[in-house]
Amino acid sequence: LSPHKLFRRAFLEEHGIRFPEGRRRLEDHVFVMRAYLHQPRISVLADYPVYHWVLRDPAKNASAGGFDAAGYYGNVREVLDLVVEHTEPGELRERLLAHWYRGKMLGRVGGRYFLRRDPEFRRELVSEVRSLAQERYGPWVDRLLAFSLRLRSHLLLHGSYAQLEALAELEQAIRARARIAEARRHLGDVRVRAEARLVARGEPLRFERRGERLLWAPPEPLRGAFPEELLDATDDLSGARAEVFVRRQGEGVEYPVTTHCELRLDPLGADGREVEPVLVLWAAIAGSRGAAGSPLEPGRWEALAEVRIAGFSANARLRRQPGGEPLVVDVDARGLVREHLEPGARQRRPLAARALRRARAAARAASGR
Repeated sequence: LSPHKLFRRAFLEEHGIRFPEGRRRLEDHVFVMRAYLHQPRISVLADYPVYHWVLRDPAKNASAGGFDAAGYYGNVREVLDLVVEHTEPGELRERLLAHWYRGKMLGRVGGRYFLRRDPEFRRELVSEVRSLAQERYGPWVDRLLAFSLRLRSHLLLHGSYAQLEALAELEQAIRARARIAEARRHLGDVRVRAEARLVARGEPLRFERRGERLLWAPPEPLRGAFPEELLDATDDLSGARAEVFVRRQGEGVEYPVTTHCELRLDPLGADGREVEPVLVLWAAIAGSRGAAGSPLEPGRWEALAEVRIAGFSANARLRRQPGGEPLVVDVDARGLVREHLEPGARQRRPLAARALRRARAAARAASGR
């Protein structure tokens, strides 16, 4: 819904599509949704990147400054009204309306950043979001939400504020771990096999077997906060995935790496009733085509994994062992992987280099040079 697109002027003139005037939020959503809903011809250029984000002074952004929750969700209502005006009741309308419920509403009353806000403002925000949710959304929206957002939605509408904060504390505590089982060079690439999982406060995400179904086993103080049918995460677990990406050290430039993964359920305890989801992944880091089909720029690139399980997510560096050195690949000027530094290699290399220099110096001295 960002307006970084090309629009035919005649199309905009024909339908009277303009940005709303004045200081407000979501003016880009109003503009772009009007364009989408008038069914223009849309072409997508996707064979190479054409948009590069550069972060300027955030204080100069129109969205900087105090957040007026009531005014903001008044702007959200405008966009929802626009969708309802231009669509018929049914699947399309519900899918569109769910977009704002996921991102602009549920996305602001939970997750790892919610608790960083001022406590008084958090309560004001929850009050505004709950009011709009009760006004515009019903049980139909649950099927369009990831498992973790269904939990958040339930607590927003039916739970207490304290329980909503408790879920946010859990989400804030979730970390990913990505352990390398194998990393080797092959035909100029670095082939990696790893295992990825999510943990919260050092404990695995736990799911309990109930026949053919898998139910989330929430930790205290969330036990008893949800009806049993809401804890069923079977279908969501089947969509769990991990994706590897590379990030250039010191610059933050990132590119995704083609990744294949499989879900494994490891038993927790002798009876195997509780299990932990583990993702086994395979990835090939290709220096010659790793930048969206072009060569990676020369330099050091570290490998990371984005891990998503039942809507919970976190990123982690690929490491041989917890706390060990991350996997780093060096790319030369031709875009080829020159070497890959396995965890711990950087500690060993200086000693080996000094020993080699001493050996060469001794050889030269012995030969009289």
